[in-house]
Amino acid sequence: MPPPLDLVFSGGGTRGVALAGALDVLEQHRPAVRRVVGTSAGAIAAVFGAAGIPSREYLKLVPAKPGDPFLFNAFMAAPPGEKVRDSARQKGSQTRLVLRTAVDSAADKFLEGVAQRRPRIGEMLQGAFQLGKQPFYEAAFERFLERAAERDQDPKNPRKTVLLFSLIEFGGLFEPDLFRSWLVERLSAPLPRFTRTTTLAEFQQMTAGIGRELSVVASDSTDAKPLVLNRRTAPNCPVVEAVLMSLSVPLIWPETIWRKEWGAYLDRDLVGHFIVDGSLLANLPLHYVLHREDAEVRRVMGEPDREPGAVIGLFLDVSLPVPGDVAAAERLEFKLLERIERMFGTLTAWQWDALKGTDELICRIGAKGHPSLELTQAPEAIQRLQALVNSGRCAMTDYLKKRKLF
Repeated sequence: MPPPLDLVFSGGGTRGVALAGALDVLEQHRPAVRRVVGTSAGAIAAVFGAAGIPSREYLKLVPAKPGDPFLFNAFMAAPPGEKVRDSARQKGSQTRLVLRTAVDSAADKFLEGVAQRRPRIGEMLQGAFQLGKQPFYEAAFERFLERAAERDQDPKNPRKTVLLFSLIEFGGLFEPDLFRSWLVERLSAPLPRFTRTTTLAEFQQMTAGIGRELSVVASDSTDAKPLVLNRRTAPNCPVVEAVLMSLSVPLIWPETIWRKEWGAYLDRDLVGHFIVDGSLLANLPLHYVLHREDAEVRRVMGEPDREPGAVIGLFLDVSLPVPGDVAAAERLEFKLLERIERMFGTLTAWQWDALKGTDELICRIGAKGHPSLELTQAPEAIQRLQALVNSGRCAMTDYLKKRKLF
């Protein structure tokens, strides 16, 4: 009889659709799965698996043809423009600070130039500016927001201004509430009692008949420590918030602040801590299913299993080509996303040292040349996503042949 499996999913943004292709092949062998552990985009695959959502449902998130809805990135959009502008209007907002600094710098440079040529006139203008500075700021700021609202309505403008405001005000480009609604909609289909407030402990009870334990990995950027969120470590943390924290790539999504009602993480009080993407500290967290004798791992994952099992790590590998791939994606139009992706790749490169000696356990899924965020529904973008799904299928087919698990 095939051994029970522990599945570990890496992150990778919208490349995560390749995980669905790999699971589609794996599910044909009807494996018994004990644990699902996911980081970032892999956290979505993990929570779907823990809820018993089959890969065929996951695959529906990818358009089959141009014009079909792209459900996988339905939650990757900027907040409503009015929400961002309302936040910017607040006293002490980050947008006010940035613009005021820019205006002060420009005014100082102008007045300095006048003073050098006409000292008395420069002195008079400086005094007048100081007296009327606040009304000037307010009028200029409101006009700035009005023009931003006008641009927001321009069909030729892809809302870049709103994205920039969101980054300044909230620390991320995308609206997290869209993701919360999206995930509840997906999980409440197989689990009718699932809501935004369903905790990790309650989720485990809801899915007891499925028999898979969920863990998602996030990063505590306040203490620079990984968090493995599950029913043992953070039983009162809502599932939706745990998955959102796990995929909150810095600057792409706003960081989450741990709330009092979520309780402690093991014996640590995290209230007020900033939580971000788990990939920063554990992109492929095999450690937590391999080293079950370690005392700290036992606290997180429970006592070692009596029945021997097998581990498969599904890794989205941007160094491997996609079989039969279409042309690689062009450089992203919104350059900030491209820069963030490069920075993130550099920051996480060190983690491979911790995975030495585990190559046999890793199913590497080719994703070379594919952006981490597909934000358009252009035909070539849909082709890239379909190619990624196929890459997952090919990788898992080859992997199972080599490892001979079934």
